[in-house]
Amino acid sequence: MSIRGNPVRPLRVLHISDLHERSSFDGMPAAREATLGWDARHRGMVLGDRFAEALEGVKVGGIDLVCFTGDLADWGQPREYAKATERIDGILNAVGVPRDRFYAIPGNHDVQRELEVEAWRGIRKWLGETHDVPRLGRWLLGVNGAPPGTKSEWLDNVLSRTAAFWSWLDSYRGASFPSRKSVRLGYCETLAVNTFDDIEVPIHIVDWTLHGCAVRMSRTMGSYLRTREASSSLRSKSKRTCAVVSKAWTATASASFIIRLTTSRITFRCDGCSATMA
Repeated sequence: MSIRGNPVRPLRVLHISDLHERSSFDGMPAAREATLGWDARHRGMVLGDRFAEALEGVKVGGIDLVCFTGDLADWGQPREYAKATERIDGILNAVGVPRDRFYAIPGNHDVQRELEVEAWRGIRKWLGETHDVPRLGRWLLGVNGAPPGTKSEWLDNVLSRTAAFWSWLDSYRGASFPSRKSVRLGYCETLAVNTFDDIEVPIHIVDWTLHGCAVRMSRTMGSYLRTREASSSLRSKSKRTCAVVSKAWTATASASFIIRLTTSRITFRCDGCSATMA
């Protein structure tokens, strides 16, 4: 990045997705619970020594932010998030990033699907019959009330299915986490100019999960580890588990940099900038 011709270093973001922490819970199907031991052994191979070695490699040069983009848990259960705390703490400690530089959004596995089934099915049935995504968006944003053929409480009921995720994230980030005016809108946090040395633009981290103003089913993309820096690339048993993204920007003094988090991916935008991969 350069500001008025003065070179500064790239912003470096560690991108993680689809960890699928698993734990038994009341009501878990017996067939699924029977596989937990096998799951633990398999995850030990994927997220064990080779994963730790990968983190050691990608932290060279420093990591500024860690962004997690969905499926922290496997069934959206509170016990799974309790396990996730240890896992995420281990990752942050390994790359030298504090909790207040960690950002996460929910994925489809962060939904407690046994909750509010009637509301979920009702909205899907209505959308399938009307295909009126703009009207759903206006309802989601609170611009309009519930459309004909729906119930006003359905929307909040459906969104409550991710309550365990948001409760965990609020607790994990603590007082530093940006307050959400509404769970429908996710959150946005702005990091001021010079939050990071030699990065002289404000950085906005935006929960982009509900962009498009529609409730969408997200696809599971599997765990992955990749880097967009030419110097390193690691795969463990064909399951990639994290990514380091480094971009070089040319910016005006009034530029602002936006990181948008959406399911299993992150996108970047810089107003007043042009970008190349670093």
